[in-house]
Amino acid sequence: MKRIRTRLMIMIIVAALLPAVPMSLVVNNLLERSMNPSLQQTLVDGLQAGLDGSREELQQRKYAFAEAADRIWRPHLTMMNPSAVSSQLILDEQGHWLKKAAFVPELNEAMPGLDGNPQVVGGHLALKKRTADRRPVVIAQALPDEMTARVGEITDAMGLLAAFQLDREPILRSYVLPFLLVYAVLILAALAVASLMARRLARPLEAVADAAARVADGNLDTQVDERTGGEAGALVRAFNSMVARLAEQRRELARLEKAAAWRGMARTLAHEIKNPLTPILLAVQETHRSYKGEDAPHREALADCESIVSEEVEGLRRLVSEFSDFARAPKPTLEDDDFAPLAEDLSRLYGERLRLQLSNETLPGRFDAKALRRALINLIDNGLNACADVGATPRVTLAARIDLDNALVMVVADGGGGIAPEHRDHIFEPDFSTRKEGMGLGLAIVDGIVRGHGGRIEVNSNPGAGAVFTIRIPADGRKD
Repeated sequence: MKRIRTRLMIMIIVAALLPAVPMSLVVNNLLERSMNPSLQQTLVDGLQAGLDGSREELQQRKYAFAEAADRIWRPHLTMMNPSAVSSQLILDEQGHWLKKAAFVPELNEAMPGLDGNPQVVGGHLALKKRTADRRPVVIAQALPDEMTARVGEITDAMGLLAAFQLDREPILRSYVLPFLLVYAVLILAALAVASLMARRLARPLEAVADAAARVADGNLDTQVDERTGGEAGALVRAFNSMVARLAEQRRELARLEKAAAWRGMARTLAHEIKNPLTPILLAVQETHRSYKGEDAPHREALADCESIVSEEVEGLRRLVSEFSDFARAPKPTLEDDDFAPLAEDLSRLYGERLRLQLSNETLPGRFDAKALRRALINLIDNGLNACADVGATPRVTLAARIDLDNALVMVVADGGGGIAPEHRDHIFEPDFSTRKEGMGLGLAIVDGIVRGHGGRIEVNSNPGAGAVFTIRIPADGRKD
């Protein structure tokens, strides 16, 4: 069984590992495609083209700004007192002076480095001029917001792409390592689940294997714990059911073998005992009749001898009849019939000693009336004898009904001393009897008749509370 556990664990782990290969290839392909140098170069070229366009636009704006600054600065300087000129002159997009423009501190801070051509300062194009007294003045023009934003985005994207190209290998590892870590955790989880499933599946298999070995040794009382679920539980339940059927079949086979042996013996004894009974009785009777003497004591002794022999012969004849009935045990001839007339016939036979309880006026069924009558007579006689043994009123109840499956159910109950628990499993055996007279074949005959109808007979009894025999005969005559 350890090999089964190992194989199960290996199969589950392999099943968990199989997706790793295609998943690894897919992940690697996605990473390679996302980090393809040709794709990256395309991005670089596109960003560079956008940056070049922005630079060209900026250069054009610088030329236009420089011309506008010269155009504004010269008349502005000649018309005003140089000392009254503000340190900042802000132009609008058309190149006109905005006299009420807000002061931009960044321009004054960048003033020392504004010599020469226009420069970009804080979203403005700016250049520096000097008044007649050499005081610096900054002329500025605000750049469009969308242009500034676009240039910033392109610059940031190019910086990010450059950093990505530089750190390509560490980035790949940063994607692969978490994937491997997560999959390693999944493998460990799969290993734990495999171990648990292997134990849960192998344990009932081991129990079934051990139980099968005990069954092979002849122990048909073996049962396996059925608390296991799933397919293993179904296997355990099927095994237990099989063993139970084997035990029942073995008991049935033993019963049939025993019954067959008793039938053979009963047939032989009936034949050997029946033949000399009549000559013995006739010889004793003839001896009594042929005595012509006057010896009264002798004549009385002969009469007593005839009476004793007649009584014992009659007892032997009953025993022979019982043996013959058990030995014959013909298979019942099943026919569609009504049980109610049969019950009424039994009531007339026993009179007040039998009380009928019929659920309906008609009780249809499929049975052999003669065989069933014989079985019920045996049960009723046993019940009356049980009542007599304890001094109770000799009365037996016969109830009958049709159940939900249309089976005929008959119940024979008495008020006798009941059946001891240790005797209950043996009362239908042909060699078992708790009475001094008889061979204990009556209930064996009843059991044979009921089985011949495909039915079953059950007994419910407690010492001192009487006995209740329940016979159930299926409607179709098949085995119940």
